[in-house]
Amino acid sequence: MGLFEIFFGDEEEEKKKKQKELEKEMDNLGLDDWEKDEVRNNGWNPEDFNDDELEEGDYYHDE
Repeated sequence: MGLFEIFFGDEEEEKKKKQKELEKEMDNLGLDDWEKDEVRNNGWNPEDFNDDELEEGDYYHDE
């Protein structure tokens, strides 16, 4: 085991774990590829792309 692993091994594992959780969350939300790229590269929150169903009376509701 080298010094790098001693000092930074846990950080690398933590980054991998967070990335895996993020990917799972994006899959669960059903994000498109371009939305996933925005989350990965620009730090957007996955919930920013959550499509809420609009109901009658909502501003953008299509009839």
